[in-house]
Amino acid sequence: MSKTEELNKLFLKWKKNSPSFSEDGIINEELWNGADRKIVFLFKERNGGERDFRKLLDEDPNPWPVVGYWNYGLQNITDIFLPEFKKAMDNSKNACRSSAIINLKKAPGRGSSDMEEIYNIARLDKDRIEEELRIILPEIIVCGGTFGICKQLWNINEAISERVYKTTVFKDIIWIDFVHPAARVNQDILYYALLYFFREYLKNRSS
Repeated sequence: MSKTEELNKLFLKWKKNSPSFSEDGIINEELWNGADRKIVFLFKERNGGERDFRKLLDEDPNPWPVVGYWNYGLQNITDIFLPEFKKAMDNSKNACRSSAIINLKKAPGRGSSDMEEIYNIARLDKDRIEEELRIILPEIIVCGGTFGICKQLWNINEAISERVYKTTVFKDIIWIDFVHPAARVNQDILYYALLYFFREYLKNRSS
């Protein structure tokens, strides 16, 4: 059974208890399988309707450029090489589609997020979110404005470099504390900031 099929089985059970539901996870499994680093972007909630988020991102000609930039950079960075932002822009489409996206709150959101509401929903759905992560098996989770919630849910306290953490719950995953892609900062600045934190982690690991 493919990971997508496993996720679909999980979501079928999950949505029975939810008044509205938007599936997420691996966007394109073929591209995911070919990626050197398996990266999940963990966000608060999806804005918009209840359509399967994976299909929306896979079918769109340029699905989510910022996630594409970030994933391209993280896929290609080493402790001595920094991929240029322009190169990331040129490759953002497939880079986005080779990632996975999880929203803590599966019901579509509104204009602004209620963090207390999202925390309470994620706390209730914690076991299902963990099952989703165990199916996907990422190596890296980029918390886009969600690290505070994740830190409470999974006791993420082991800092291994600046803004990079580990936890005993998912001992083979590293967590990066970062901002949401919609943060009001120039995209090239966000891109290089994320890569800076990950490169410091790579340097620490290789030293």
